[in-house]
Amino acid sequence: MREAIKTIIVGNRRPEAGRLHTILSAHCPQVAVSGIAFSAAEAEKLVSRTSPGLAFMEMDFQDNDSRLLTKLSALDCNIIFTAPEQQYTLNQVPELAIDCLHYHADIKDVTNAVSKALQLQWLKQQMHKMNHINQLQTIALSNLNEIQFVQPQHIIRLEASNNYTNFFLDDGSKVTISHTLKHYEETLTLHGFVRVHQSHIININKIRKYVKGKGGYVIMQDGECINISPNRKEALFKSLNIT
Repeated sequence: MREAIKTIIVGNRRPEAGRLHTILSAHCPQVAVSGIAFSAAEAEKLVSRTSPGLAFMEMDFQDNDSRLLTKLSALDCNIIFTAPEQQYTLNQVPELAIDCLHYHADIKDVTNAVSKALQLQWLKQQMHKMNHINQLQTIALSNLNEIQFVQPQHIIRLEASNNYTNFFLDDGSKVTISHTLKHYEETLTLHGFVRVHQSHIININKIRKYVKGKGGYVIMQDGECINISPNRKEALFKSLNIT
C-alpha cells in the first residue's frame, strides 16, 4: 500500500482550514495532514518539521510569503491554493499553484485536487527514476501533463523565474519546470554548464561570443545576452580555458 503523502494546511481563516481538514481526513486516505499553521512563523516551523509533499495555502496568506514558498519549492512540495469564490481561478493565483479551490469547495472538488497532486507526484518520481536509469544521458523535465526527455547538449540555457526554471532548447522551444535553478546546477555541471548569474545557467558549448567590459556578458546561440556576475566570471573563464 502506498504511503500517504504528508500534507499541511496554511491559512488565516480557522473555520475554512478546519473544514478542509475534516474533508481531507474523511475522504482522502492518500494524504496525511501533519498540521495546520495560521502564521508565517508557524508555517515555517511546520514545513521544517514535517517536510510535506503537499500544501494547501490561502491565496492571500501573508501576501504569499516568499520565504515560505521558497522552502516549499525546495522540498518539491505541490501547492494547492484556496481563495474566496470570486478569486479562485488559476489565472489569478501564483504560477506555483497546481490547483486552486474556493473556500466552500465540495468534497468532489477537494478529492479531484488531491488526485491531481498525486498524479504530479507520481510523474516526478518517474522523472527521478528515469534520470537515474539514463545515468544523465538525458534530463527528464516534468510538469503536470508530461515528462520530456532532453539531451543536455540540446539545452542552451536555464533562466530562473521565481520558483520556476525556464529551459531554452536549441530547437527554439521553452520548457517551464517547477524547480529552482539550484535543483539542476550540480547535475548540469557535469555536462559543461556554468552558473554565471543568480538567474542564469548557460551551456558553454552554446556561447557565440563573450563581450568584455566591466562585468562582461555572453551572447548565446539563441541571441540572448546574459550578464556575467563579477563573482562568477572566474568560474566561467576556467570552464572556457581563458586566462
